[in-house]
Amino acid sequence: MIIYQILQCYETTSGQCITLTKSSLVFSSNMLREIWQDIVRVLHIDKMDAPDKFLGLPLEIPRTKRETFSSIVDRIATKTAGWKEQLLSKGGKEVLIKAVAVAIPVYVMSSFKLPAFFWKSITSLISNF
Repeated sequence: MIIYQILQCYETTSGQCITLTKSSLVFSSNMLREIWQDIVRVLHIDKMDAPDKFLGLPLEIPRTKRETFSSIVDRIATKTAGWKEQLLSKGGKEVLIKAVAVAIPVYVMSSFKLPAFFWKSITSLISNF
């Protein structure tokens, strides 16, 4: 099947080996059942139900992004709340903000354009800290 050839080409080109025993497949609900069954049979990879998140990122973004990205704002709020209890100099606070609070959304930003409310929330949290 052509998909197997594509994976072999990927391995050759990238130098990365796909471990089929550790892999699983997620298919769109729009894909015909016969097609994904053929792919699973040829590659000998298990089909899994679509997870909500993969590597901490959502696989599907609903129209309302507020709920999707609110967990990141919550993580930053939790971090800054814990820091308020400590006696820190201005320099110490600045280092914490730059090293932790600003770094938390970087991975998400590599895949998604974050909405304006997200930046307003983060700016507010950091300013209050």
